[in-house]
Amino acid sequence: MLNVARAVYRYVLDNTYYVCVQVGVGGFRPHAASWTQEHGYGDCKDLTTLLVSYMKCHGIEAYPALIATRGHRKIDSTFPTTGFNHVITMTIVEGDTIWLDPTCDLCPFGDLPFVDENLPALVVTDTGGILLRTPPSSVSDNSKSRHAKLHINDDLSARFQLDISVTGNQARRMQYYIRRCDSEKLTEYAERWLPEEIGDFEITSVDFQEVENPDVPLQATITALTHRSLPRLGNTLFVSPLLFSLRSAIDEIDFNTRSIPVDLQDCSESYCELAITWDISLNVDSIVVPSDSSLDCSFANWRRSTITKDTVVIVSYYNAYSRNLVPVDKFAEFQKYLEDWRETNNSRVKFFLGE
Repeated sequence: MLNVARAVYRYVLDNTYYVCVQVGVGGFRPHAASWTQEHGYGDCKDLTTLLVSYMKCHGIEAYPALIATRGHRKIDSTFPTTGFNHVITMTIVEGDTIWLDPTCDLCPFGDLPFVDENLPALVVTDTGGILLRTPPSSVSDNSKSRHAKLHINDDLSARFQLDISVTGNQARRMQYYIRRCDSEKLTEYAERWLPEEIGDFEITSVDFQEVENPDVPLQATITALTHRSLPRLGNTLFVSPLLFSLRSAIDEIDFNTRSIPVDLQDCSESYCELAITWDISLNVDSIVVPSDSSLDCSFANWRRSTITKDTVVIVSYYNAYSRNLVPVDKFAEFQKYLEDWRETNNSRVKFFLGE
């Protein structure tokens, strides 16, 4: 029955689209499943009613579930309320509870968008309401992988290729944004992925794959080059191994006055690897690389490792957040972690060039 449930879910996503228009009682009462099937669109109540109807027609237990999406309001389980603002679907297939949101056309079967995760859900059964909780996503569900190659030419200009693979909530945010981009906007978006710490790159090609396929990771390949020399001082060439910016929205937070938790959106992990090669004609006397290092706190960890071979230097990073919220009583620990993280990431690969 699992394959049947998966096919029913996919059919609803492929044959309907989400439109939220609430007029009068329409904000509370869904259309009949037959109406939504005929018109091919509806709001969250309509699409859930259609999905539940299809599931039941195929002998699969399914119910609508009311939630208050993240950031809307908190639900007090001890007090009756109408404070819900969204309806999703709960199914029971082969003894397992599976949550589905038919308004999220980029969510794989069994995944919820981050605004639906880890929240109280009032499941409307045939015999009454049951208050359950939607599942959270895990660190490995929301992953971002960057594999890059930087080749240094003998004139100290460089060629760069970045391969990206993204899953989970991080992929969906990218997919929704990419959908709205023309070729010019897509190039501008790709520029955000270029490592500004390394050099002034010009993009030569951008290729995003699997943008509309929710069942596989979103992938992209970006190529670029520099027309100017990489940073150097005398006979020393400096290359930052960072494939990400040290600046973020967190920098704008005043932890001294903030009285509510910091929302990191997801539990997530990120892996970065940069392989640096160079022309044989480039006279490299010696190389100094960043040392292996690690940082840990109660909700995050970071690792860096370096491998040096005859003609290649490979620097790898791993970073993970095991919580999506930083509570107020952990602000000092979080600030210390960020300060150490920035300081450690300022290291450079140094190439000492011969005459």
